Amino acid sequence: PTHVETHRAMATVQCKLFYTKADGVQHHTFLRPQTEADEKIDPTPAPRVPVETTILDARQCASPFELDEVSFTLVPQHTSLTTAEFYQDESKIRLVYYKEIAELLKRETGAAHVVVFHHQVRNNVRAGAFGQETPVQGYAGSVHSDASPHSGRKLFLSMMNGDNIKQYGQGRFLYINAWRNISTTPIANNHLAVCDERSLVKPDDYLLSTLHGKEYDTVQYNLDSHHASRHKWYYYPNMTKDEVLLFKQWDSDPELSGRVCFHSSFEDPKAPRHAPPRESIECRAICFFPDHKPNTCPPIPQQVYSPDGAASKMLQAVQLISGWPESGKEWIHAVMQHQSGPTIIMEALLNDEDGHFGLKNASDADRDKVRQLLVQRDFQMVLKQAYAGMIAAEDVLPTEHDSAETAARPASEDHPAVSATNVDASVHKILAAIQTLQFWPQDAQRWVRTSTAREGGALLVLEVLLMDKDGHVGLQGASKERVAAVRKDLLERNFESTLKNAVAMLSIE
Repeated sequence: PTHVETHRAMATVQCKLFYTKADGVQHHTFLRPQTEADEKIDPTPAPRVPVETTILDARQCASPFELDEVSFTLVPQHTSLTTAEFYQDESKIRLVYYKEIAELLKRETGAAHVVVFHHQVRNNVRAGAFGQETPVQGYAGSVHSDASPHSGRKLFLSMMNGDNIKQYGQGRFLYINAWRNISTTPIANNHLAVCDERSLVKPDDYLLSTLHGKEYDTVQYNLDSHHASRHKWYYYPNMTKDEVLLFKQWDSDPELSGRVCFHSSFEDPKAPRHAPPRESIECRAICFFPDHKPNTCPPIPQQVYSPDGAASKMLQAVQLISGWPESGKEWIHAVMQHQSGPTIIMEALLNDEDGHFGLKNASDADRDKVRQLLVQRDFQMVLKQAYAGMIAAEDVLPTEHDSAETAARPASEDHPAVSATNVDASVHKILAAIQTLQFWPQDAQRWVRTSTAREGGALLVLEVLLMDKDGHVGLQGASKERVAAVRKDLLERNFESTLKNAVAMLSIE
């Protein structure tokens, strides 16, 4: 045999994939405890059957697979996140990595707009209890899809919450998954197998099932084992951190041959005995193609006002301000410089000029109900945390304008105010302020205590201090470069530990 033939033989894997045996029942899987409303639902899982399967090396095919033909494809992309950050920095995943994936999907699919809305890190060694929704989960070792026509359309409609987004409410939408190795070591086992949808028997092979998670119920597909011998399975061996496997969850265009991708993790019987555990992240996103003809999107129903729904949508919108248009972020930044900034922003959202939250034509009494709910749910704290994250993200990912401006600035204009003396002075003032926390006003102490108790809260306190609205630490009106230098120095001096120690002393007193 030739070298290529030998490589193909070595890369092909013979192993068991776990299909579903059709029994005429739509099965349910619970990732949360069953509620009273679920009492009549039988939680018996779908009957799984192991099927000996040949999984081919997709890298050795004559030409690359096309997403719209087979429902998956492999694309190159570098990420700025380190392996540790994928485990430890949830905010950076949402603020930085989501933006990277959105840009990738726009490039690869031609979408006019992309919303990345969920991610999951997987590592069997570091996973929590099986069947629970944890920050790190194990591998999904049975053949399934993550969506169906019903759940795909439901997801699409859930995005149609404002006049601006409704410009994407026609044409075509694509619910898609972006799957990446997050380790610097290539994946050696527990690869992801993907099925060429053209090899499936439709509609015979598609078995509806429902996944019940925290605050959601999703209708998806299992794959019937009856025609398993006809199915063509592929994988990409030795995936690196600079590669992303894209595969479809649901595509609204009925003319395409690749609309949904069945997939499964699998163990390679010939993998090295001491192969490291696979470390991966998957991001879910929805891509919008408003110019597609004919329209394949479901009709958008008229919004029904609900105080609870409006409040929830506002809080969700605020949590995602880092993804707002630049004009919106600039407005947030300007308003947050004022002491009453959070209140001004809340009232602007309640006014709902663009109809994002169903309050555009609401009465004053209805708005007041939502206002009370926002206060109860700590709107100001949510906003301050999101704003701190937005500022941090802008430091990590400067705009093209910022980069060009920095490159064009003469050396003599290199912010003379950014001197070691000025930086040290501000650092010492902030640390001194934290160490004398017990002398702060009571409401300020409560805010620091509450913030620090939350995940990422210490960083929020740091960002608020760096804003220096009252000029206490010498940073009022300071350049971004000087603020960044102070932030870096404080983090290197264990600011978070100093803050938590000061808060602990408050508790003792």
